Amino acid sequence: MSLKPLVLWWLVFFSFGTVGAVEASTEHVSATTVPTLVVGHWPPHINQAKTEEGLLTREILAIYRSAGIEPRLRYDSWRQVVTEGLKKPHHLSFGWVLNNQRQQGWYYSEPVSQSVIGLWVRNDFNQIISSYSDLDSYLVGVGKHYSYGQSFEDNKNRFRRAEFVLEGEGFRLLVEGRIDVFIGDQAVGEYFLARHKDWRERVYFMETPMLDRAGLHMVCSKSNPDCKAHLSQFNRALQAYQREQ
Repeated sequence: MSLKPLVLWWLVFFSFGTVGAVEASTEHVSATTVPTLVVGHWPPHINQAKTEEGLLTREILAIYRSAGIEPRLRYDSWRQVVTEGLKKPHHLSFGWVLNNQRQQGWYYSEPVSQSVIGLWVRNDFNQIISSYSDLDSYLVGVGKHYSYGQSFEDNKNRFRRAEFVLEGEGFRLLVEGRIDVFIGDQAVGEYFLARHKDWRERVYFMETPMLDRAGLHMVCSKSNPDCKAHLSQFNRALQAYQREQ
């Protein structure tokens, strides 16, 4: 299966913590109002080819269904999700991580699950990376227009960066020795490597303290008058679902 570009400017902007989740609201959406969840392709978290089989998609649907809600699920390009989808009434999106820039225009739910972010390196890489200063002597691959959290944004000018756009390009640059490491999501990388086993034997994933876990959230636009009510509905369903697990 041909994978779509992983890192586009409108895709997930990584940050850490749960600050910014919408507060409990006294507003309610009608029991007959069905939320529409509009998302792009981000396997294995969200998989357009297998509509309800993405890891995060399954969890989101289970949360809603546990509350007796059957949301509509619609796929589009991530660009359309941002520029058009979230502007429509009763439309939300999931798989997003808190980011200062996005938080200006969106409300966030409580975190649903986590994305594990770290370094992909070649098998011959034997250095310990525990801070951004440890990357000073390396050429680091990063997704073009892709943010890995506010800490990354604050420190990215401390080391040399090589940008890539297409899915798998980071692995190609790494295997060819054109970059020393690249920053990425562990599950997304494992999904890609399962389909490129010749590269699987030549690289491994390294967790680091400065690139850790980022919460994945439901979001909706602040310009949408029903946004807070929908997120409050989702947060209540999420809390009840988590108590049952």
